[in-house]
Amino acid sequence: MIIRSWRATNLQERDTEYRDAVERTVLPHLAAMAGYLGTLWLRREVDDQFEYLVLTCWDSMETVRSFAGEDPEHAWVPEEIRAALEEAGVTADHFELAFGHELQRLGGVDGAWELP
Repeated sequence: MIIRSWRATNLQERDTEYRDAVERTVLPHLAAMAGYLGTLWLRREVDDQFEYLVLTCWDSMETVRSFAGEDPEHAWVPEEIRAALEEAGVTADHFELAFGHELQRLGGVDGAWELP
C-alpha cells in the first residue's frame, strides 16, 4: 500500500466551506479511481487556524500516477479546494506501508467528518 500525504491550512471559520468543497469535488473523484483505498483527513488547531494532513491510500505507485500524473510529487488540488483554503500544499509525499497493527479498527471512521 502507498500512502500519499498532503498538507494545507485554513482559518477555523472557513472549515465548513472546505469540507463542503471536499465533499462536492474531491470525494467523488477519489471514489471513481481504480486502486484508491481510502483517505484520512487529520486536522489540528494552530492559533486561529486548522492545519490539515490528508493521507490517501493507494494500491500502488502506478495507481498514484494515474491519479496525480507523471509527477506524483505534484499535489492535485482542484481550484474549488484551493479557493476554500488559506494555503494549499503544492507537493505530496509518498510512503510504502511497512506494517500495520489492527487496522480493521479504523472501520468505524469510514466517511465520518464528525468528531468524537
